[in-house]
This record gives sequence, structure tokens and C-alpha cells, in this order.
Amino acid sequence: MKTAQALVRELRRHVILPHGVAIELIAVPSRGPGEQNWRAGAGAMNDLESDRFSQKVAELDKSDPQIDWLGEEGQPGHRRVILRAS
Repeated sequence: MKTAQALVRELRRHVILPHGVAIELIAVPSRGPGEQNWRAGAGAMNDLESDRFSQKVAELDKSDPQIDWLGEEGQPGHRRVILRAS
């Protein structure tokens, strides 16, 4: 099972983010095995990068619907990881 940090880094490697734009990974309650326990979002990007981001999120939803949130700050179900372009 991937960690939240590993998943957000994988998303970051897949797109070219404009300076200052962030990818945000948010914990969501899972309704059972195989149900996604995360959601991803990003700031404004051009259409090409936005499409690449959406495609990668859809791919990761299928390959890694649940990730390990242990070690991330916050209460269960209220955790988030943010990675900004530098």
C-alpha cells in the first residue's frame, strides 16, 4: 500500500506544475475494501497538464484506491498532504 506522500509525489512527477501551484491530497472516509480513501486536486494548470493530472488520478484510483495515511498530521479522515511547485 502506498503512503500519502508517495502518491502525491507520483502525481507531481507526472505533471508540470506552474510555479506556486499545489497538488493537494485529502483523506476521505472509505466505505469498505477497494473504496477510495483519498481525493486529489490541484491549482490552475494549462489544459494539457490538467488532462495529464486527471488521467493520472484516474489511473491511481484504479491501482491504489486506498493509501496509508499513518504518519500524516491531523485526525483520521481529516488529513491532507500538499506539495507545491517550486
